[in-house]
Amino acid sequence: LFGSLFLFFIGKLRNKEEGAFASDKQVKELIKKQMKQAHLFLSQNQNQEYYNEVHRAIYGYLGNKLKMESSLLSRDNISEKLESRQVDSNIISQLISIIDECEMSLYSPHSTAQMQENYDKTIDVLAMLNQQIKTQ
Repeated sequence: LFGSLFLFFIGKLRNKEEGAFASDKQVKELIKKQMKQAHLFLSQNQNQEYYNEVHRAIYGYLGNKLKMESSLLSRDNISEKLESRQVDSNIISQLISIIDECEMSLYSPHSTAQMQENYDKTIDVLAMLNQQIKTQ
């Protein structure tokens, strides 16, 4: 029993040291939860909270899918990593555009219609990105 527990904890420690990332299923659930929260902020017309949540969802998704700490993600790193995985350049451009829009919108008000458009575009781009990464 002690040996089993010891091996379990050593395995957990090793995963933390190696910077273990969430499984695809965990990432999918987390994104679904974050985008649901973003939609709630959208429906309540909470501009800053909405864009913050979408931004977090995108960076969390990319960090896990690209196996990178979110602090290391930048537009250049994201583009470079996605290009190396042969993701369509149009999808990469749309993703960077969404990131830019989220960052700019944190400091300027937007209408609910613009937020809804951003939400729809984010869902579409993440789905297309996930499909392209999954097929490799």
